[in-house]
Amino acid sequence: MLRNAVMIVCLIAVATTLGPMATEQAHAQESATTGATPSDADDWISTGEETLGVALTPAHIPTTPMPTPTPAVPVESHAPWWTQAEAELLARLLYAEARGEPREGQIMVAQCVLDRLESGLWGDTITRVIYAPGQFAAPGKLTDALLEVAVAALEGERAMPEYSILYFRCARSTGAWYAPYITHYGPHACYGYERHED
Repeated sequence: MLRNAVMIVCLIAVATTLGPMATEQAHAQESATTGATPSDADDWISTGEETLGVALTPAHIPTTPMPTPTPAVPVESHAPWWTQAEAELLARLLYAEARGEPREGQIMVAQCVLDRLESGLWGDTITRVIYAPGQFAAPGKLTDALLEVAVAALEGERAMPEYSILYFRCARSTGAWYAPYITHYGPHACYGYERHED
């Protein structure tokens, strides 16, 4: 019995010695096959339960194409070319020059201001045209009705679109005055030039 006990102790010692060696040999053989080592932890894919013997290379990484950004759709601008202050100033000029006239006569005065602006001879803004020395009466009171007329003229309404009205005055004469006579609107005689298409 003593002999059997000694043999059992020897077998346990041999198993304890050979176990780690067998494990190392298995890892060495696996490394020689895959070309990877367990120490390369950052290059291995983990499933959460075990480490697979597959090197992390671009071929093994699933790629999802990035969506192409949709270009922003430009928003069309509808802002007027004139400011609210300019519209109110033009309305105040209509009060000073044509508040007692029919709408057509008021549009004619506004057209004169805008045609002068187009010519560039009296200034390059509505304000400069209206305040050009010795040209128009001082702007008066602002009213809703005349502001509506001013805005209509700024948006394109004209008394005589086929003419460029550059002057007007209270007169009965139909002769030329700084420019050829065009017509009368109420007490105002209008002067200017016929437009010609280029």
